[in-house]
Amino acid sequence: MNIRTATRQYRLSHWASLLQEKSTSGLTVLDFCKAKGITKNAYFYWQRILRETASSQLVAQSYSEPAPQATQFKEVKMVEPVGYCQDTVPGTLLIELGSCKLVADKNYPVELLSKLLVEITHQW
Repeated sequence: MNIRTATRQYRLSHWASLLQEKSTSGLTVLDFCKAKGITKNAYFYWQRILRETASSQLVAQSYSEPAPQATQFKEVKMVEPVGYCQDTVPGTLLIELGSCKLVADKNYPVELLSKLLVEITHQW
């Protein structure tokens, strides 16, 4: 890190703490600036610089993170007629994929069922 970068980081840190202090002080911008001995223009300049810096860091971070993988689904076709299975209790869901059987009642969390179905279809 060179001197210019270090100086900029120090100023950003200093002004970030000042702006945080102002937001918790309950004072108006003018009263806060008078109390701290800074100009209103300097306050708003550094507020803009901090917002731009934070915004550019968020954009850079979003480009550096890998995109989330899309959830893949497989089509499920109902075979007519839907028969009654002796192994299940009324009010339960039975899904058979090859040799894999999944039985869930109405109290089974939907989020877990969804994750389980995704995993089963990946294996299938």
